[in-house]
Amino acid sequence: MFDEEDDFDFYEIYQLVSKFEEMIDKDVYHFFDVGEIEDIIDYYFQENNTVRAKQAVNYAMDHYPDYTGILLRKAYLLISENKLDQAKRIILEIEFIEPDNSEIFMAKGLIYSREKMPEKADIEFGKAIKETKFLAETCLDIGFEFENQNNFEFAIKYFKKALSNKPEDDTPIYELAFCFESLNQYDEAIQFYTEFLDKHPYSLAAWFNLGLMYNAVELYEKAIEAYDFVIAIDETFAISYFNKAHSYANMGMYLEAINFYRQTFLYEKPDAITYFYIGDCYQKLNNHTDAVKSFLKSLEFDSGFADAWLVMGVSYGQLGNHHDAIRSVEKALSIEKNNMDYIYVLAGILAKANRIKEAENAYKKIISSSSVNPEVYLDYARLVEENRSTKEAIKILHEALLKFPDNPLLLFRLSAYNFIAGMKKEALLLFENALHLDYDSYAKVVPYAPNMLEDTEVINILENVGNEIQKKPRKRN
Repeated sequence: MFDEEDDFDFYEIYQLVSKFEEMIDKDVYHFFDVGEIEDIIDYYFQENNTVRAKQAVNYAMDHYPDYTGILLRKAYLLISENKLDQAKRIILEIEFIEPDNSEIFMAKGLIYSREKMPEKADIEFGKAIKETKFLAETCLDIGFEFENQNNFEFAIKYFKKALSNKPEDDTPIYELAFCFESLNQYDEAIQFYTEFLDKHPYSLAAWFNLGLMYNAVELYEKAIEAYDFVIAIDETFAISYFNKAHSYANMGMYLEAINFYRQTFLYEKPDAITYFYIGDCYQKLNNHTDAVKSFLKSLEFDSGFADAWLVMGVSYGQLGNHHDAIRSVEKALSIEKNNMDYIYVLAGILAKANRIKEAENAYKKIISSSSVNPEVYLDYARLVEENRSTKEAIKILHEALLKFPDNPLLLFRLSAYNFIAGMKKEALLLFENALHLDYDSYAKVVPYAPNMLEDTEVINILENVGNEIQKKPRKRN
């Protein structure tokens, strides 16, 4: 707005702003002509300093109350403060004086946008860009306005216009990626960036965002190829190595991922998140010794990184170091108190450390929360069944079924426990119900009732339910 791309003498503007602030802060009077005070207001608009902009507008209105340039700036200030009715009155006043002033269209567009009328805003903005001397910059401003109002379709339209007029500007390339992601339009994004790169093959920003889009749709090899182009254009662009590592990790190629995570350190300082992901890769390779080393490095950079403490605890547990495993998870919980996912991990480690009562208390805490899921009940029941009583485990699973009545895993486990407890009738009924929900998971009973699938009645139920399922007509797409 307001010819923002004019070649300002920034030293002169700085002097003007300093004089103005001296006047406001120290009550030292200075005179500013209309052009100077406009420049001061525009400077504060560009700095998003609404307080100073308001002070400058008030000064301007005291000295030049009928000057349309000042009235427009007051209208923009009112729009930024969401005082839309007041802004409208000023715009009507300006329109009466200067009906051909192109800034009126921009202001109207902003008002309609803030009033949640994007179609009307689009019409006014369309008029504004026909009159502007700075098409790319104006379209970029309009794109940001629509983006801030979550009107991403319109934002895409104007970011594309900005880019087509000034293809060397990377800003709309990145903003378009955000808009496409917000709309889940990944295929459209890939098509757009591909076509743009056909014309501008050395656009680092376009290759980078194309890589992001390919990652989002799980085309990891294509993502890696896009990041390779980024690196070919600028080998110091560290985030490309990081994202390339992510792609390899998503493909299960953890050694390659570790290599590229480490390559980021050649071009930027090591940080907590990169070491965290390196540790995650080692963990997935079952190399828990190196995983712990990486998580410790991560925590050197950010000792309050709760997730790093948590997963380090998991690796310590896998190494059989239950003391440090428990200490690490408790440290994570000291940072994120009452995180039920963390308590669930702690419960599992406590159980392995044979600290049964503490593990039970942890499970009970999760069960009493809103974050409980069937897996918690299954693990809690197994702990109780293995260490105390099958009948108590059955009670726990009955409680679980009140919350998750159609969960086949709960039914299979409860069936198994009833079977080994000698309550065969109940076991068979539960087993049949579970089969109707998930026939293919019938072997889930074996670890808890090893001989159950050898029972004649169980075999008959398996055959009967299997035949029923086969006879059911299949749904056509």
